[in-house]
Amino acid sequence: MLITLRSPARTPGDEVVVRADGGDWRAIWRGASSVDGGATLDVEVEVTDPVSWGGVDVAQDGVAGISGKRGTATVCGQVMSVADDGVVALDVRPGLLLVEFDGVRPLIRVGDFITFDAGELLIYPTGV
Repeated sequence: MLITLRSPARTPGDEVVVRADGGDWRAIWRGASSVDGGATLDVEVEVTDPVSWGGVDVAQDGVAGISGKRGTATVCGQVMSVADDGVVALDVRPGLLLVEFDGVRPLIRVGDFITFDAGELLIYPTGV
């Protein structure tokens, strides 16, 4: 996913503000080296904890992306696949996000959009 750092990332574990197509949101930097605020780079995004299906909205359409609302990151993605172990591949445009869910899964199909508030998000620079 292509993002712009809105704040500098000095050491792994720094909380940074990120801007992507969906807006600004907070994440934890996991890069090995420091990066100045304003830098644009490709990152892999990770949701650190399983997400409860109880807090997920399912719809047949939506606007995919990650945005910052209510002090937390909100993820909206189109379902690309659903694994038996509870992991869902989401297209968050641009980029894919694998998310582990727990609890009783509602009826969802490939192509549906799901929206949920994520806990902590980690970002890893890909070097691409």
